[in-house]
Amino acid sequence: MSNTTNEDTTNRRRRRRGHSKQRSSSNERPVPLHKRSSSHFQQGDRQRGADYFGKGRVEYEIDGTRARATVQGNEQSSYAVGLDWTQVPEERILHSFCECQRFSEGRPCKHLWATMLALGESGPEHQPAGKDRVSLRKDRASLWPDLGVAEEGEPRRTAVNAERVRSGRTSRRSQTARGGGRRRRNGVPESGWRDFLESVRE
Repeated sequence: MSNTTNEDTTNRRRRRRGHSKQRSSSNERPVPLHKRSSSHFQQGDRQRGADYFGKGRVEYEIDGTRARATVQGNEQSSYAVGLDWTQVPEERILHSFCECQRFSEGRPCKHLWATMLALGESGPEHQPAGKDRVSLRKDRASLWPDLGVAEEGEPRRTAVNAERVRSGRTSRRSQTARGGGRRRRNGVPESGWRDFLESVRE
């Protein structure tokens, strides 16, 4: 009788341990996408992307399992970037896009890495479940019409205007919008520039 009781107690303990382990795994925080895809990026691109992110050059918005971003660049004023993690939970495929030259040559770029860092900053609710390495699928511009990027040889389209989040410092674009009125040149409104010159001559 005592042996049967001991076996039942041991089995209950085992079931409880297994149940608690399963519960803890379901509550695990997802590993950010930039950590799951870091092996696709060269060290120099990760360093420059981190510098861009730290200086607040990334402005992004999240729509479900997609993120659209604008990253201030060097060769041109900004680059459009897209990330889509719809297929990550089941197939571990992360779709990506950037309009820079390096990405068009088939290599992950610093703009993409900076966007991933900004996405990681937004919180675990914007990360797909899982922790394994993901494959990086490089999309064509035609798969990202909401970025306003045209195919090669076509003029660049205007992207859909939406509320965006900037990592780090305040956006220069938002500062201009809050200023209102006409652009100013050295503190003098453009509309009154001629009047200002006339007053100086007098």
